Amino acid sequence: MSGPNSVGVKAPLVDSTVSTYTGFCLSVQIEVRNKIMKTL
Repeated sequence: MSGPNSVGVKAPLVDSTVSTYTGFCLSVQIEVRNKIMKTL
């Protein structure tokens, strides 16, 4: 966990995790919105 090397190795992993999580949140938001529209 120490030194710039570990940070450089972890950066791509964090990037992919964040983008995956963002995509997941977006799809969940769309699904919830569609369900609300059907209920209304």
